[in-house]
Amino acid sequence: MVMPEVPFRPIFITGFPRSGTTLVAAILDRHSSVTVTPETHFFETLQAVQDLISARYDMCFVYRLLHAPRMRDLSLNVADIYTLLSSPPITPQHIFQAVLTAYQRPRCKTRVGEKTPSHIMQADTLLNWYPQAKMIYVVRDGRDAISSLLKTPWRGHDILRLHAVSWRHSIQMARRMQHRFPDRFLCVQYEDIVSHTENEVRRIDQFCGIQYESRQLDMSILTETVPQWELPWKSRVFQHMDSGRCGQWRREFTLEEQWALNCTIGRSLKAFDYDDHSLSGCPIHRRLWLIATELLLRNGETRKVYRSIATYFRNRAWKPLPGRDNHVVEPSSEKAEKDGHFASTPAALRTPTATEIFDFVPKTNMETYKT
Repeated sequence: MVMPEVPFRPIFITGFPRSGTTLVAAILDRHSSVTVTPETHFFETLQAVQDLISARYDMCFVYRLLHAPRMRDLSLNVADIYTLLSSPPITPQHIFQAVLTAYQRPRCKTRVGEKTPSHIMQADTLLNWYPQAKMIYVVRDGRDAISSLLKTPWRGHDILRLHAVSWRHSIQMARRMQHRFPDRFLCVQYEDIVSHTENEVRRIDQFCGIQYESRQLDMSILTETVPQWELPWKSRVFQHMDSGRCGQWRREFTLEEQWALNCTIGRSLKAFDYDDHSLSGCPIHRRLWLIATELLLRNGETRKVYRSIATYFRNRAWKPLPGRDNHVVEPSSEKAEKDGHFASTPAALRTPTATEIFDFVPKTNMETYKT
């Protein structure tokens, strides 16, 4: 494989959806030395292409991968990818590096970042693939993150406690990675970013090994991290930071919903010093019911049932995303491929998101749940 001229030191930005990952990506993208891609959902897209064509890793596979909807947001030059992958072996590790390098080079920056919230599930893989990589995990009060998530068109389902389990598992994974890679994994809290912006950005920059620049906080500087079709729910990244968005869950969730969320994620909220995480004020009969159902959610057999429910909602959610073309260019036959003729067919490549809960449900013992 042809390697880039400079050391490959990617910066991965992860977190639960609607936690401020886009904000951090935009701040880094405004730095003179860093460019950050739109969300690639690389692992989900890779699996979707494998399921679709069951092919080995070759140039035809790479072609299909690059024409998946999320990958087309990067507007990559396919010839550049082929050049970077001109020498075997072609592996997912090399493909992802080639994608990020091909995005970085035309922008003449020395570092490249990639922001896909669900890549926290592949944090161990990414940090082992690329020994000089750094990963940032953005933490936000789970109740605010879920409240925001429920307003999006791609949320997948509206089952509150399933989203809560997903948030909890994402947080648990982040804490494990922070313990395993203390020098390469950084947790930052959304609330600190919007209230003490410059201090937190300096901390992020120091972690990434770059010098702080005041232009990173200039919201008038355009960034390519947000494709046009995502603007309806990400436009606030171009507005001044508003700490008033913290704690919105108090106004948007009923008391019953707050108790349900606190029962599921209360201990994880406490670990990050979020307040009002208890079941204070909850009637004893309701509290017993919440605890009982929480124990059932932690039971392996019950998780199978809920996984089936989540799969049903996920299948319902596999529909064209608003405001974009959801077709993938795919060879219609071997002959057409040789002749260079391709047919555009609807993609079965709408990538699962981090909100599709039981992609995250742990399959280990009860110790996994201790925060």
